[in-house]
Amino acid sequence: MRVTVFGASGRTGRLVVERALARGHDVTAVTRAPASVAGGAGRRHPGRLEILRGDVGDLASVREAVRDRDVVLSLVAPPLARHVLRSTSLYSEAGRNLVRAMRTTASGRLITVSSAGVVDGDPSHPPLYRLVLKPLLFDRALYRDMRIMEKEVEDSRLEWIVVRASGLTNRPPTGRYRVGLGRLPQGGSRVSRADLADFLIAQFDGTTYVGEHPTVAY
Repeated sequence: MRVTVFGASGRTGRLVVERALARGHDVTAVTRAPASVAGGAGRRHPGRLEILRGDVGDLASVREAVRDRDVVLSLVAPPLARHVLRSTSLYSEAGRNLVRAMRTTASGRLITVSSAGVVDGDPSHPPLYRLVLKPLLFDRALYRDMRIMEKEVEDSRLEWIVVRASGLTNRPPTGRYRVGLGRLPQGGSRVSRADLADFLIAQFDGTTYVGEHPTVAY
């Protein structure tokens, strides 16, 4: 399949690019830091990795990157400090521009990555996070902007999947993650980036979660 990945230079993005190439997909990696994506992936899969310097805030470049793609995956995220110290519009801007671009080009499925934290009152969240960190820090900017992005995607009339990730770790893949619809699997709160990457790639052609909010955790 022909896949475009936004946020390809992030820790999860690099895993998705490498594993998607290994499974035979043609990948266009869109990033503001092309050098961080090139390297080994391009050498191991010559001719199947295209790297574009781009920004989801630029509608024209987004439109070009998604044209004639079977799948468009957004893994964009602001630096951690901006999650809690200042407001962000990165998610909502990405959602808005991706939807606009895909409506006017021959694009296929849109997959975006959000967070299990956007859901209020989920009992699987640890008490400290649910009662203190989430309302005092993350809800003020990060999750508010994610909710706007999700609404943009839901109202898009595109074929979409919004994947809500739980707390991300750098542990090796296990293949034993669980998936809840719209909220965390009972008792789950963490998943490795490697397992999240595998789940995302499975959604390139999977039909189970189209129009849904699968939430991934152990």
